[in-house]
Amino acid sequence: LSRLKSIFAAIDADGSGAVDVAEVRELLKQVGVEMEESALAEMVAEIDLDNNGTLEFIELIELLRKVGSRAKEMLREQTEAGARAIATRPLLHEMLVASR
Repeated sequence: LSRLKSIFAAIDADGSGAVDVAEVRELLKQVGVEMEESALAEMVAEIDLDNNGTLEFIELIELLRKVGSRAKEMLREQTEAGARAIATRPLLHEMLVASR
């Protein structure tokens, strides 16, 4: 918990005790997560319990949990799509050969 609080303090660039969308975007960018502006704003609004436009510590933890879940889901979908593409290649090859 203290490690998470240290990370929070580091990304709270203005020392306000809360992070805004720009600070969250920068954090996500640093860890390699790219999100569309509208998707990030929607997620922040959904998690912002007090509707003040910023995320306090506990709200940021929830956002990171959601982003992690979304990233895992996207990775799973990409893996499944890749597996399907690989599985269909022999069939596609057979179809191409048979059509000659």
